[in-house]
Amino acid sequence: MKSLVEIVRKNKPSSKPRRYPYYTEVYPQYFDPIRMDEMVILEIGVAMGGSLRAYRDYFSNSKIYGIDSDPATEFSEERIEVFIGHQSDTDFLDSVLEDIGDPDIIIDDGSHRWVDQFRTLIHLFQHAKRLYSVEDLQKDKFKLLPKISDFVAQAEATHLHPKSVMFIKEQTCEYLLPEGLDL
Repeated sequence: MKSLVEIVRKNKPSSKPRRYPYYTEVYPQYFDPIRMDEMVILEIGVAMGGSLRAYRDYFSNSKIYGIDSDPATEFSEERIEVFIGHQSDTDFLDSVLEDIGDPDIIIDDGSHRWVDQFRTLIHLFQHAKRLYSVEDLQKDKFKLLPKISDFVAQAEATHLHPKSVMFIKEQTCEYLLPEGLDL
């Protein structure tokens, strides 16, 4: 069975080498144990569709869905479907959930605007059955991280999706914060 790194390199050959290795190093610790499960995976941000194809090849028993605001990104392939709309439009997000159900994994690699990321997190987090990831927080991290920190503290206090909370917290700490600093 190919690793996530190998699959990503096959499906995203034009990606800059520095862009995807971090995710392909972090995700396997969460993804490998559930890799063969039948799941629904939702990625926000489609671009050329390389990561959707990579997730389809990696999660061989799962349905992969994408959301993007650019109509040029719409496509459908075996076990992949893309919905066109903006991630900050909660009515649109609700219509996607009506079609696909609650996703097991949600990956936000969409607009990279902290307002959109946070609004999407607040709206979709409760629907993530297993993991919720917000990628590329570095652009506006000082605006978003305090909000995520408050959200994580509240979620931990209510025992809401502990795996998802751990994933957000660990990813942001490892990738964005100085060593030893915790949310």
